Amino acid sequence: MEKIAEEVQQVSTFRRILPQILATTAKNLIIFNLGEFAAFPSIVIPSLIGVCSELNPEETLRITPAQTSWLSSFAHVAHPIGSLLSGPVCDKIGRRKAILMVTIPLTVAWVMLGFAQSFPLISILFSVIGLCMGMKEAPSITYVSEISEPTMRGMMSTIAVMSYNFGIFIVLGFGLKFSWRQVAWICAVFPFSCLIAVLFVPESPSWLLLKDRLNDAEKSLCWLRGWVSPQSVHQEFTKLQNYSETSRSCIPCAKQSIKCQHPKPTFCDKIKEIKRKRTLKPFLLVTCLHFFFEFCGIIIWQPYIIQVIKAFGIPLNANLTTVISAGLGISASAFLISTVKTIGRRRLYLTSISIVTLCSFGLSIYGFIFLPWGWTSFRKYPFESSDKFDYIRGVVGDYGYLALALILIMQFATKIGVSGLPHIFVSEVFPFKSRTFLCGIATANQYVLASIATKTYYNIETWLSLPGAILFYGIISFVGLIVMYNIMPETEQRSLEDIERHYSDNKKSITDIYICKGSNGVK
Repeated sequence: MEKIAEEVQQVSTFRRILPQILATTAKNLIIFNLGEFAAFPSIVIPSLIGVCSELNPEETLRITPAQTSWLSSFAHVAHPIGSLLSGPVCDKIGRRKAILMVTIPLTVAWVMLGFAQSFPLISILFSVIGLCMGMKEAPSITYVSEISEPTMRGMMSTIAVMSYNFGIFIVLGFGLKFSWRQVAWICAVFPFSCLIAVLFVPESPSWLLLKDRLNDAEKSLCWLRGWVSPQSVHQEFTKLQNYSETSRSCIPCAKQSIKCQHPKPTFCDKIKEIKRKRTLKPFLLVTCLHFFFEFCGIIIWQPYIIQVIKAFGIPLNANLTTVISAGLGISASAFLISTVKTIGRRRLYLTSISIVTLCSFGLSIYGFIFLPWGWTSFRKYPFESSDKFDYIRGVVGDYGYLALALILIMQFATKIGVSGLPHIFVSEVFPFKSRTFLCGIATANQYVLASIATKTYYNIETWLSLPGAILFYGIISFVGLIVMYNIMPETEQRSLEDIERHYSDNKKSITDIYICKGSNGVK
């Protein structure tokens, strides 16, 4: 034991963390591409409805404002299908191969999108990309949580969030100089890069143990802990084996602490697992996180962000404003990475949603005071001149900078917690036995909510007006603050085993938010 401890001490912190960062970065190339796809409608829609044609002077394809809501929804409709498939596929072939599987279709779809000349073909390609993005959900989420040390898991997960935000920034930045078709071709580079990078990182040790590939699991863990010898990871590997064995056991065997010899759970068994309290409690938590994330005003605006910015009368160029906003998203991710270990997830989230709520109410008040009654960002005639937006800039004058400040603050706050933290919780709150399956269902549920939110935004804004819609989503954010205050636990510096033990205690309700550390019961 002294020899083992001595070898572990010889590995520097940098060397121990570096392989975890490399493996996470390789996987995050596909998350980066997801961010690009999330921002892509923001440069496509203005070009196709004639709001922003200066970079696309030869564009002949046109769509109506009503079609824009469908275009934004197609990806969200296909994404849940991919998410539902991702769990079983990920369990069958592994996290690494499941990520590799979607890279080639993504590359081809992006290239074809740049050549598409009809609304139906663009819609189909959006659906294909959405399906592939859904297929990568379970493997990408579980991979990071399973390869990271408990003290590093939060930071590694927030790097994924930063990659997503950086993808948004890149697309909007390229949108200032290139046509949306050229940007589509640029986006094709990143899934192909992910294919190359993931070939050089190991499979998740937890999945390898699940398949009883002990030697491969040990080699993977050695790689991930700094290319060390098996003796250096002996203690962690033993704990990982015990956790894997316990998590795979049926309930009677787990209670008696004996090795389970029963057959592996079938698909029907996994469906039954959803009904158990230890699954329902974290699933309800994740569903609430996703609901308030998708119905936060600035997230719903994403496909329409350029026209919304113009409709508020903001003096700056709308395209430049979106790039600044995306840059703030990256800054927020960096802030999240640097503070999540000291401040904690719960405190960051509650602060974030509080600021979002206040900014929503402030932006709504601004709209009711300065904008004409019934004002919306959608124009009745999509090919008319931009005089309407010039008019509103003249009406609000320098007060437009107030709207700009509120939008940018809301963007920063949203990216810190409301959109930055759900991804982390999904990766860590579900029980090991059905983690990938439930991650797939949870992300499918998220994109069903996203599809509803995106599709209904056009109707809500045209019914309630732009400031009325902002007020509506602000009220939802306020409800979210109350709900999450009562059900969100602190998972920072808690192991996956600590979290699973907490939710497996049937005596605790979802409002019992204190998770004990280790077996000593320390909070």
